Amino acid sequence: MTSTVILTISTHSDAGTLAQRLLRRGCRVAVLGPDVGTLLDAVRGYGTGRAAVFVGDVDDPAEAARLRARAEAVMGPADVIIPAEITATTERFASVHRLPVRPAARRLVPAPQHSAVA
Repeated sequence: MTSTVILTISTHSDAGTLAQRLLRRGCRVAVLGPDVGTLLDAVRGYGTGRAAVFVGDVDDPAEAARLRARAEAVMGPADVIIPAEITATTERFASVHRLPVRPAARRLVPAPQHSAVA
């Protein structure tokens, strides 16, 4: 099953890299934001069946809701909606996944014991 993601790109975030990652993984992605050039760059290389662009003021809650409704009308119901605040944070920490990680030893942690107080 292909996931449909609505990704908001405000003037303060650059979520184009995230959009490209999602598209490469097979997701259908709708990008919303104020700058048409940024939005087109975010979905560059993918056709209308996989990506869509919706231009508007995503910092205005009413306009953002209208854009999300239009995106779902075109792309189908969203499985995930990623708001601008999240994309800004995600992009700042995007390099974290590149850190070398050693597999942790599998440990079972005992459940905490609760005492009944009467």
